[in-house]
Amino acid sequence: MEFSDVFDSNNGFDIIIGNPPYFRVTTASKLEQKVLGKLGILKDFHHGQGDIYYDFVVRSFELLREGGQLIFITSRYWLESTYANYMKKYLKERVEILKILDFRELLLFKGVDIHNSILYYEKTQPKKKGYEFEIFLFNEKNLRKEKNLEIPDDLDNVGFYNIKEWDANENWAFVPRKHKDFFLKIKNISTKLGDDYNCNQYSNCFRKKHKSIFIFENKIGDIPVKYLRNYLKMGDINKYSPNYNLTKYCLVVHNKQLDFKNEKLLDFFKKQNISYEDIIEIKEDSDKNIDKFEDLIYIGYRIPRIIYNFVYSNTKTWIDNTYFITLKKNTAFSLRYLVAVLNSDLYRYYIDIVGKKKENEIEIGSTFLKNLPLILRSSLLTSSKLNYIKVIDKLIVDINEREFYGEEIPEHVKKLNDLIFKLYDVDSEEQNLIKEYIKNIEQKFFNI
Repeated sequence: MEFSDVFDSNNGFDIIIGNPPYFRVTTASKLEQKVLGKLGILKDFHHGQGDIYYDFVVRSFELLREGGQLIFITSRYWLESTYANYMKKYLKERVEILKILDFRELLLFKGVDIHNSILYYEKTQPKKKGYEFEIFLFNEKNLRKEKNLEIPDDLDNVGFYNIKEWDANENWAFVPRKHKDFFLKIKNISTKLGDDYNCNQYSNCFRKKHKSIFIFENKIGDIPVKYLRNYLKMGDINKYSPNYNLTKYCLVVHNKQLDFKNEKLLDFFKKQNISYEDIIEIKEDSDKNIDKFEDLIYIGYRIPRIIYNFVYSNTKTWIDNTYFITLKKNTAFSLRYLVAVLNSDLYRYYIDIVGKKKENEIEIGSTFLKNLPLILRSSLLTSSKLNYIKVIDKLIVDINEREFYGEEIPEHVKKLNDLIFKLYDVDSEEQNLIKEYIKNIEQKFFNI
């Protein structure tokens, strides 16, 4: 309405350049949230849980003429955020990306703790066969320079990526030129973790305010043993398995209606002033019921970069504030194979590149885990590679036993890395890229 002449004579703006606001849509008023979901193109491309700038990027489509261009500087987290998947879907289906500038760890605006990127696209129907867009990355070595940064000089042109290589439901990560071929080699493995494994968020039967009541240092006679499970925090683990020497327990209820008839349990609840409504039932047939599974793998929601650990457990141990992975198909490789791969140097490298980074941590979610590319099909492997997987399984059994008795495992970990490099055809030059990358992250964030 304010620029009616632009639309009458030109069908929209030639160019939109901006720095839209950043805040979670859910912090806006209910009315504003409702309006956003009904506004023009946002009817098809709006989630309701993302950042408001995602909607600015999408809405600008209707303000541009055909062939018009948008250049926005925003937070860079859309590249790695699940909530931004609808924006990525829009970018793939409605426009052609021309350039993305990712400033990575650089804080562009003084006093503002936000990492930025610049998105540059054209309102042109994307070519059906795909197209390439140009990527620039901030050279993080320049963070150490004692000088005023000259942004054009401190950006590395790392080449072109084809839009066909990126799905709307995955993290979009870009790497320096020397890493590109190897990164895409792993990324383009056709099978994903979610094809053969389930991934769920840890759940418990108590609300946060009751946590101190339902976590016990030792088994107590007031509660029947059938309601108690081994309990740990992610800080209470070994490298590959839970620390079985710890003796904490948590209370688990699978059937409230039935369990509230247990006199001892009911008496305990009454003493603690816990009502029926205070208990969250974890149904026995639920995929969030850890008791349902023979074995599983745990990983924390927010993990330290590079030095995290995926944890294999076959003891019905409940580990708080985690995600957990279980077998979906009987034909899948074992969880012992999977925990070895996810803990390998190869996947520390890959996960660090594609993960949603928050300074020295990475946020892990179920969608992210399900999209990890993995070798999963035995029909595609040679007999020697299938043998590698058998050896990997045995090594994990040995490692778990050694950790149980407090023995050292460095040599076993080295063997696992070597086997996974062979399984994934990682040559010596690529191994050096991985080692160099891991070393840089360790020094940068953890002084290792």
